[in-house]
Amino acid sequence: MQTTAFPPYWHLLRAQWAIDQLEMALHASNFTTANPRRGLKVKNELQSWTVEYDGLINEDQCKGYAWVGLRLKSPLFRPETFIPGTDSKTIMDIMNKRFLAVPNAETRLVVKVSIPKHLVSMDSIKAIVSMLWLVDPLLSDFHPAHCGPNSLYSLGLQYTNLARDGAIDIQAEMLSAVQVEDPWNNLLSPGRKPLELLPHPGDLGGPKYRHSIDGILDATSVQDLLHLMDIAIYGEQGHYPDASPAYCFLENKTTVAIEFSQHCGTLDMLETSLWAILCVKLIQHCLNKSGTFFYESYPNLRYCSTIHDFLKEQGLGELSKRFQPQPKHFKVPDLRYWNPVASAAPPEEPTVIPNLPSRHLSASHFQGSSLLTDSGEDLQKYARNESYYFGIELELYMPVLLPHEGRPDPHPNDGRELSRAERFPNRIALMKEIINSKGPLTLVWDEYFDQKSWESKLLCHGMVPVDDIDPQYQTWTIGTDVSLRQMSECGGYKELNGLEIISPVLENTPECWEEVLDMVFILRNNFRLTVGKSCGFHIHVSKGTGPMLLHLVRKVYVLMYLAENIVYLLCCPGRRKSRYAPSLALLLEPLCTDQWSEMNVPADFEQYIPVDKVVDRRTLGILKKLWTAETL
Repeated sequence: MQTTAFPPYWHLLRAQWAIDQLEMALHASNFTTANPRRGLKVKNELQSWTVEYDGLINEDQCKGYAWVGLRLKSPLFRPETFIPGTDSKTIMDIMNKRFLAVPNAETRLVVKVSIPKHLVSMDSIKAIVSMLWLVDPLLSDFHPAHCGPNSLYSLGLQYTNLARDGAIDIQAEMLSAVQVEDPWNNLLSPGRKPLELLPHPGDLGGPKYRHSIDGILDATSVQDLLHLMDIAIYGEQGHYPDASPAYCFLENKTTVAIEFSQHCGTLDMLETSLWAILCVKLIQHCLNKSGTFFYESYPNLRYCSTIHDFLKEQGLGELSKRFQPQPKHFKVPDLRYWNPVASAAPPEEPTVIPNLPSRHLSASHFQGSSLLTDSGEDLQKYARNESYYFGIELELYMPVLLPHEGRPDPHPNDGRELSRAERFPNRIALMKEIINSKGPLTLVWDEYFDQKSWESKLLCHGMVPVDDIDPQYQTWTIGTDVSLRQMSECGGYKELNGLEIISPVLENTPECWEEVLDMVFILRNNFRLTVGKSCGFHIHVSKGTGPMLLHLVRKVYVLMYLAENIVYLLCCPGRRKSRYAPSLALLLEPLCTDQWSEMNVPADFEQYIPVDKVVDRRTLGILKKLWTAETL
């Protein structure tokens, strides 16, 4: 993160040229009184669209062009006449069709709501601040990870004077920066570096910020509240990275204004209009409320549903319709869309995997997002997707039916393939060819291949081996699995052959998840496959291609120990006591002693672990033991 520096002269000349070009296009459509050709400037910024240079918006990764940061500001609109449709479409057509304009991760859609001073009272400001505290976690559903409360360009309420006793030292905080994927990562600008964010400050509804609510209620003047909503930054300006709050309160002689800055930059007019309407309506709704209205309606200013439900409860039914919660359109279908399987079969009996009727049940959840789409919180808070990689192993059985034995086909109407060869290598050779003809490159696993042999095999198929990843994990493979014993005379088939499908190392991106889904689709629809008691589904996760840091592994172990009962509820009950998948509790609890709970732990123990919720000394002891582990 760079600190503010004065831009070079040539860059300012380039910026002025860009401003002139955009102003001329706006002037031609009567959107601005500025006319560079005649040397005319904007007469009244409240009545005209204006274009300004923004030195805080930088772009240095897309090398094909030289970029300048610009800010396009609308005239002042009254709520009842907000942005006429024809004008809005023309503005966006100018930006999208006449210019190469890109809202990168440093840009924001800022909505400024101004309130005349005669409508401002202590109660109304308290109601506004309480409302923002209440709905901020709900509004975050519409924003990607890089626009969260830990973004320098839209710092959350967790950093205000209301929540913190002292100034924030941005440079110190950035030493512990976390990384998220840059959303602008396409053909125009591929291979972009991850974005850096401050460490996540935690949920507003947590006990850490409970005292802040008292600060709202105890404020004695409008100026006090405006000060509490400000963000104090440690150090001299120019010596720390530029930062701005998600909600900025401004006051002049005639108005009090609130700037909403947490929405990502966009050139989509629907998103722009809906976000602006929402911001305006929320502020209007607070103007006739008492200062304690929201606190009395929602104790501790916590709300655990959606913005749609909140708006509906507040009598804003028409507005709530614009924010209907959307179903999650993952290509991984919800279980209710899958054909039923014989769940009542004894666990020793293999369960037939039915074919999946349609690969595309609905539009992909991963393709694009808008103001009204679900944010996919379970993938994006996912979000703190910090260059994680994963791999999967699918253990399956394929039935065998040898033609020369004259056995009747137990399922003659099932057109999917099964094994008809005597030897296992020949059986999976056909499987490999079918997968390769329909999906990703798949090779046969060979445990006797060394690294050079695998590299040669990849090169034969036109693949250049990637450094830092074992070549045998750079493509899909099919092989045997010693844990899957052969099952003879099963369901009318000669036998069931165990096999394992292993993925390459995959990045946590929509494209890689789609690749997994494509493979599952191919397997289900082209082969007769079954799963039995011995079959497992393994997922491997890593951060980057190197080893995980010990601190991260500690957090994972603690999380899994606390949450494994929930995880086991998602699995077959028999898996809990399987020797291949024992729970951490079964491993650790017999070893736990009283001394574990008395152990000294590092200062960050309570930062990550809700000690106040742990009532059992044995559980506390196990958590301490995990947290103080010195080696992997």
